Amino acid sequence: MILLRIEWKRWLRSRTFLILCAVFIFSGLTSPLMTYYSRDILASMGGAYAQALELPEPSWQELIISYFKNASQLSLFVGLYIICQLCLLGKSDSLRLFYLTRTKSPWCLYLPKITMSLSLLSVASLLGQLTAFYTTWTLFNDLVWSDI
Repeated sequence: MILLRIEWKRWLRSRTFLILCAVFIFSGLTSPLMTYYSRDILASMGGAYAQALELPEPSWQELIISYFKNASQLSLFVGLYIICQLCLLGKSDSLRLFYLTRTKSPWCLYLPKITMSLSLLSVASLLGQLTAFYTTWTLFNDLVWSDI
């Protein structure tokens, strides 16, 4: 329990949790907006070729799917990179050796790191999902939550 508290303080002190939340919230904002306004964006950038390209009217399902596609690719990659960086035991080999020789099993060191990292990744992912749902709800005013 003490090691979980230490990892929690480490995440807060390094402000990594804020970065992780910012990545997921940014993805939750931009993915539905880019999907919803993709026809307008392509029309403004495409010139003569934009008339030949016809995109269907986006539905609220497509907006949510676009968020989950981006979150499963980019956001989780960034999240796992941050988690791997925080699971390092030390910057030097001697410090890593010191930590590993003082415990009975390496899992005593890695389990709190992985547990706290995955739980905070889940919280950041939930914030991103709520942001994507809110963005979709603002774009489609007639959306009924029971349909989701």
